[in-house]
Amino acid sequence: MPTMDPRNRVKIVAGGLHSLARRAPATQGFFVELYAVLSRIPILGPLVFEPLGRVLRLKVTTPVFAWGSNMGPSQLGVAGISGSQVPVSVGSNFGDRPVVALAAGGTHSLALTADGTVWGWGRNTDGQLGDGTNVNREVPVKLTTLPGPCIAIAAGDQHSLAITAEKVAYAWGNNVNGQLGDGTTNTSWTPVPVSAQAEDGTGVLPSGPLNDVLLVAGGLLHSLAVLEGGGVLVWGSNQFGQCGRPAPSTAPLPGEPVPPGNYLRPIAVMRGPALPLLAKSIAAASGFSAIALPTAQVFTCGGIEKILSGAIVYDHTPTEVPGLSGIVAVAAHSQLLALDVNGNVHRYRVGAPQAPVQVPGISNVVEIRAGSEHYLALDSAGTVWAWGGNSMGQLGDGTNLFRAEPAPVQFP
Repeated sequence: MPTMDPRNRVKIVAGGLHSLARRAPATQGFFVELYAVLSRIPILGPLVFEPLGRVLRLKVTTPVFAWGSNMGPSQLGVAGISGSQVPVSVGSNFGDRPVVALAAGGTHSLALTADGTVWGWGRNTDGQLGDGTNVNREVPVKLTTLPGPCIAIAAGDQHSLAITAEKVAYAWGNNVNGQLGDGTTNTSWTPVPVSAQAEDGTGVLPSGPLNDVLLVAGGLLHSLAVLEGGGVLVWGSNQFGQCGRPAPSTAPLPGEPVPPGNYLRPIAVMRGPALPLLAKSIAAASGFSAIALPTAQVFTCGGIEKILSGAIVYDHTPTEVPGLSGIVAVAAHSQLLALDVNGNVHRYRVGAPQAPVQVPGISNVVEIRAGSEHYLALDSAGTVWAWGGNSMGQLGDGTNLFRAEPAPVQFP
């Protein structure tokens, strides 16, 4: 696996119409950290981000910048503009604390500072900012509703997640499909603990708040988590089989979905002796889930259409992606990206008959992220590459032109 000089360290995330980044001064030169949707970010502990709407970039000891769509409104943290194809400064000094992590949802943004404080801005109609209101915020506001400092944040389309220093998972925002994992479908303007219910046959889920959480990820209408012991958990919408379980039968077991097929509490994705309950990377896409195992295999569940008795159904069974080996990380939204141990990136449309193909023009890649329309990759030299949709300037190149192949992101 290629490695990066710490002075050029970069992490990447891509949202629906945006990408995120943090730049901080190092002893010599600068290192950049970019955050892209649906991925693990090991800053202050393992982090997973699921942005869906614009681009944020920040310096640890300087202002945060953002670009892309601002029609949330104000997910860029700047009032009076509809968007920007180049970075603009977010209107906050974050309490004079260095920002160590960013996450972005469909139309909202989150930041985590070094003292464990979570900040939010942008659309808040579903309480996705977690500040106890549903008032949109043009500039970042501090969340005082969490029980203590956090080590990780993540964002789905209209909901948010965090891991506290005690490794307990919390969620807030839209909950129509059970994506908060608290056993209800009640939208919450403040964080609620993700709570499990003991499940027969897995030995993974004791009843009570979800703790010992290592990773979290937010998708369009569902969420994922990995426990420190290795269990892969999922909750929320199962419309496309993304929870890795069938639709409910006549008498659901504890933890099984209630109509219309949502799981309101965490369940084990990989249930049964054939599939190990371990993961080193997870991604929650719009209609499927992706899991990279320590064996370097990749499994997905959901998103595969089948015809049964003349009707379209979606395959819920966790299925290994063919033609991939040596995979160390995954990212996903409409398509799956997979990074192999040699620094090559592969793309795959889940359920398609074609095998995964290698993305041309980039090598020695150390991080990958996938947005709803665009993709990001970071190489060991610290160059960020972007390709795909650019209708709102989410590639950060000063244009709104579609790019079929990766091109370097132009930072100021």
